[in-house]
Amino acid sequence: MLLPALLFGQYPPDPKARGSIEGTVVDHSTGRALRRAQVVLRPASKILPSLGTSTDDAGRFTFSDLPSGRYSVIAKHPGYLHAYFANLENTRLPAYFPLLPGERLDQVAIRMRPAGVISGTVQFSDAEPAIGVPVELYREFFYRGQHGYEKAGTAHTDDRGAYRIYGLPPGEYYLAVAYSRPDPGAGVREQTKLDSNGIPEPEESFVVTYYPSTPKLLEASLLKLEYGSVLDHTDVILTKARTVRVRGRVVSGVSGRGVPGASLRLRQRAPAGEAMVDAPAAIRSTPEGFEITGLTPGAYLIVADGTEGRQKLTGRMPLSVSEASVGNVELVLNPYPQLTGTVSSETGEKIDLSGLTVSLEPHDDATRSSSTSVDAKGAFSLPFVPGETYDVFLTGDAPDLYLKSARVGGFDVLSTGFKAGGGALPPMELIFTTRSGAVQGDVIDGPTRVALGATVVLIPDPAYGRVQHYQAASTNEYGLFEFRGVAPGRYTMASWWDDPPCEIYDVEGLDACRRYGQSILISEGERQFVSVPLSPSQE
Repeated sequence: MLLPALLFGQYPPDPKARGSIEGTVVDHSTGRALRRAQVVLRPASKILPSLGTSTDDAGRFTFSDLPSGRYSVIAKHPGYLHAYFANLENTRLPAYFPLLPGERLDQVAIRMRPAGVISGTVQFSDAEPAIGVPVELYREFFYRGQHGYEKAGTAHTDDRGAYRIYGLPPGEYYLAVAYSRPDPGAGVREQTKLDSNGIPEPEESFVVTYYPSTPKLLEASLLKLEYGSVLDHTDVILTKARTVRVRGRVVSGVSGRGVPGASLRLRQRAPAGEAMVDAPAAIRSTPEGFEITGLTPGAYLIVADGTEGRQKLTGRMPLSVSEASVGNVELVLNPYPQLTGTVSSETGEKIDLSGLTVSLEPHDDATRSSSTSVDAKGAFSLPFVPGETYDVFLTGDAPDLYLKSARVGGFDVLSTGFKAGGGALPPMELIFTTRSGAVQGDVIDGPTRVALGATVVLIPDPAYGRVQHYQAASTNEYGLFEFRGVAPGRYTMASWWDDPPCEIYDVEGLDACRRYGQSILISEGERQFVSVPLSPSQE
């Protein structure tokens, strides 16, 4: 690129010459200038500081006196989704774009998409407003082998029972009104109501209610948002139901003593598949241990973590709730068991094994991932949660490496994942090879342009049992991308700017990516150049 140097009358350019970036922040659809938008310029070099500024009344911003280097830009504005990319007149800049010595980028445009809103009211069945009640949004997600539901937004009802959750990206949401009976306060135990014969009366109260108005998550309706859409009048009438309470304590499996300060989560079955979600239940500490109130009958899972001395403990226990309250529940926490193993080459390739990392990715989003570095001899040891199913990954400073097998007790668990109890596991043997394939290419935006800053993914096809073979990249300032360490097999390559044409980790829903993407077959040691079409649903 000689143009900047010629404009300033010097060639070669002075490497110390300062440049500038100027532009505007606008509404993506209307082109209207957005004043008071916050713009942050982040250098790729950690030595340089990030810079921030705000747009003026014409939506303009300026960053001056900039050293040459690579930069990224982000814009924020109330009511809009964060924008991570900028555009020039005829192209889009990549996530990190170069600024040459003395270069002036003066026609940069950052286009922001409006966020969505969900609002409504929450009432009791007698039409009285429910005041100060949490309203929560959940959305489904897939990541590697994990399928779960994450909290995507929350608000509390006001004195009229109204709520408003804003700043939402497009997608499908479940709405939960997480009502719980008021806590009587620390040290106060709620009195049990008795009938005329002195027998405890069945408890009945308003409970956690899902939109439109059901106490069962499996009966909840999906709310669908587009860019900038507003779903008003998403009203919920709280449901009254028979409830029970669960009392118990958390104890150490090492000492038998109580574990104070243990964190508890209550899980329940999700609307689809085998995933579980947090039940929005009221869990509070008591002098004896814990109490969970307002539960409706059903199947749950209690998950707990705690510490005893310097030792971390964990435990989980199925809980079946019927029509009667449950007392004297004892949840036992034990130390995390350790998975040990070795990493070795299939054909004796010489690489620095200490630059590799072994990771365990759980299928349940309530469990944290676990990772550790491999030592110089290829040995590793890392903790895992008994009863959890994990996929194993091997990553590091060897870009042409891919994991070929993961053997435990004579069985290869690479494609199936592994699940273990609380006892000791046989050592895991990880076998890798560097005889992998490589894919380079560009992303085509129409008949004449390449797409800069586009996301590109390599999706195994079929995807079952090949979660370790996924890769993702973005195109650079020349519209090019590269994948290395590609395991042999067939893949679908898909590319987009803002939203993927499919949920790439949902093995049941990849048809859209196959329809818009490019199919390739990679053999061991093969190198390919591929042109990938940009998804037509984008800009």
